[in-house]
Amino acid sequence: MGLMSAACNPLALADDLHRLFDKPVDCRRIELLAVDDECFTRITCNEGSVGFAPVTFRMPVLLGLFTDHVLPFWLGQDLRQLPNLIPACYRHRSNYKFSGMAIWSGIAAVELAVVDLLARRLGWPVHRLLGPKLRESVAVRATSPRRDTDPAEEIAELEAHRTVLGAQAVKFRIGGRFQCADPTPGRTESLLKEARRVLPACVAIHVDANGSYDEATAIRVGAMLDDVGVSLFEEPVPFEQFEACRRVAHATRVPVAAGEQETREAMFAWMCREHGADVIMADINYNGGLLRTRRVAALAEATGLPFMTHIQGHGHHLAVVCQLLAVLPNADQFLSYSRRAPRMFEVRDGKLDVSDTPGFGLDADLLHDGRTVAEIHSPPV
Repeated sequence: MGLMSAACNPLALADDLHRLFDKPVDCRRIELLAVDDECFTRITCNEGSVGFAPVTFRMPVLLGLFTDHVLPFWLGQDLRQLPNLIPACYRHRSNYKFSGMAIWSGIAAVELAVVDLLARRLGWPVHRLLGPKLRESVAVRATSPRRDTDPAEEIAELEAHRTVLGAQAVKFRIGGRFQCADPTPGRTESLLKEARRVLPACVAIHVDANGSYDEATAIRVGAMLDDVGVSLFEEPVPFEQFEACRRVAHATRVPVAAGEQETREAMFAWMCREHGADVIMADINYNGGLLRTRRVAALAEATGLPFMTHIQGHGHHLAVVCQLLAVLPNADQFLSYSRRAPRMFEVRDGKLDVSDTPGFGLDADLLHDGRTVAEIHSPPV
């Protein structure tokens, strides 16, 4: 089985890694580094090769679980076994007892750095490990993270940002984030009606409710979004309410996206099989890394559903997501891109190029001033 077919079944990738690396690639050191407002993991192997990757900003909060339950498992492991090591780490010391974002974020933090290391050793971009490259660039959307702004000011600022990017989509926050009430009465409706009036007709409007509504309210809001011309409705109800989300998706004409908080492959399979959402979402960090997220995308593809990733739009995660989206035939995505995105990510005509530089294409100098938050290493030989 070659790399292209292995991408559809990530567990098969181990066979290819043993062919690509004729000697063990043993993990000798893992570090968690804080760089400004981002976190990175860095891995060093027995031959001195290094890989690193950005990880969720929540890692410092999860530090005890990460250092006591995740890191010790990986030390000394042959990284050619990566696809098998991921479920093994989940079983290690009964880590499944912490099932959810807390444990899978830590596993992802290691997996991403391992993937970067292996790709760099081969001189390949990460996307070449994941499957055939299907796209050269990924479209971005101008995104606002706020709900406390005046609608007119919000629209003006986001439209200015969109114009600079040349983007063909914008994303607003609506509702109250896990509570139905807007921060100011009527904000959602007035914001979106004005946005549709002001923005060019060719610009898609996406909204994220962050689980703000109960089912009945979400359906009413969905009808309003349809009237206004919104084209994507993210997380209309609290993420645990899977059946309610499915009913909302079936009741509204605006495509509903959900899944960004989910980590269970069985639940993703249910969402795909039962059409629990119109667009299946997963977060690479929360869901345990690239290989597990690739599997979710394959589940969606098999049931004819589009897939998109959840991402923080202001950090170096953009490099990671672009590598994954490059190989997904069912990727339906405008990457969220905020005004705080690193300068290295230059948007041209509303798109980010997919890097062909080894690994994730990030410069190791990024970590030069990093502060060590956690570290584990093998004893000197």
